[in-house]
Amino acid sequence: MIIFVADGIAIVIENGIVNNWERPWNILIYDFWFFISLFVSVGVAVQFFYRYLILCRDIEIKTGGYFLILTIAAIAEGILLSFFYWIGYPSYEAKIENEQILRILGETINNNTKMSLRPTLYGNRSDIRWVIWLACFFLYGIFCYVIIWFCFSKIVDYIRKNLKQSSTCPRVNELNRQMTMNMAIQASIPVLDILVFMFVTFASIADATSDWFICLTMLMGPIINWIPVLNPLATIITVAPYRRTLIKVGPSLPPAINSARPPSKLLYRSSN
Repeated sequence: MIIFVADGIAIVIENGIVNNWERPWNILIYDFWFFISLFVSVGVAVQFFYRYLILCRDIEIKTGGYFLILTIAAIAEGILLSFFYWIGYPSYEAKIENEQILRILGETINNNTKMSLRPTLYGNRSDIRWVIWLACFFLYGIFCYVIIWFCFSKIVDYIRKNLKQSSTCPRVNELNRQMTMNMAIQASIPVLDILVFMFVTFASIADATSDWFICLTMLMGPIINWIPVLNPLATIITVAPYRRTLIKVGPSLPPAINSARPPSKLLYRSSN
């Protein structure tokens, strides 16, 4: 996926075999990918809210309740993105005519050659619907992020208070330190979505035309593509037992932690 913002227009070009598919299949694939990419951040908000209710509020929620919350969040995101698809859906006559973009893509520019535009997104700042959607999406992202950091701060405070009362085992404290770091990283990852969105919005409003700025918008695509893999990667890197399990050099939990039942239960509940 390649993102360009030029002349106040945000354009997404699918790169690869999907770009050769006929409509609407190529657009459906992109829509599904975009939904999953954004739902990673929404899912993190639901996950932290779920942990907060169980750990801090002592509210027992079964698996069905957790998936119900996820479903409600998915429906809310689906409604928001449905307007995005409706507003940004390109017409069949739409083509890339910006010479800077064509030059960056390495296309020959002449009066007869125009590269076909096959994106899902063609957002024009002159369209009031596009501006309204940008505002709604920004507020939605901020709302999710407030939930994440509120729940994160409450969970960390709860774990610290209970560990001081229930255990002085160094390994238990070390594992909780690792899991706290992991939660902090998970809580920070969704901000990448917001930053990418804010940058694309700024680029659209500023009507930037320099080549370096247009090339800079191209970097937003790889960032969005890698966001879904950052959560599991952060968990593996920051939590030692997960690393040991992955590389098969030791048990998933040290014996000292297995013997401490109350802290072990606390850790398990906080990691769900």
